[in-house]
Amino acid sequence: MEAINLNNMGTQVPVQELIWANIKDLPKESISEILDFIVFVRTKTFHPEVLEQSVEPNSLHHELSVLDYAETSHLESEFADYQALYPHE
Repeated sequence: MEAINLNNMGTQVPVQELIWANIKDLPKESISEILDFIVFVRTKTFHPEVLEQSVEPNSLHHELSVLDYAETSHLESEFADYQALYPHE
């Protein structure tokens, strides 16, 4: 089905009607993605502080630090007693 927009309708149609006309025959999964986007836009519009709190500049740094610590711990356990097991000749 072709997307319905203001250009191929020939008349002024409320945006809400255009949205409905373009999503009503989409699969449920696609409509769910659209709903996720609508919730994001509503949050950004009406409650921007929620997004500012959830996207802290240090959150990625913290995640990478935790990952780095986990990787280091794993490698240390893999190479425990390495020199005793494999002495330098």
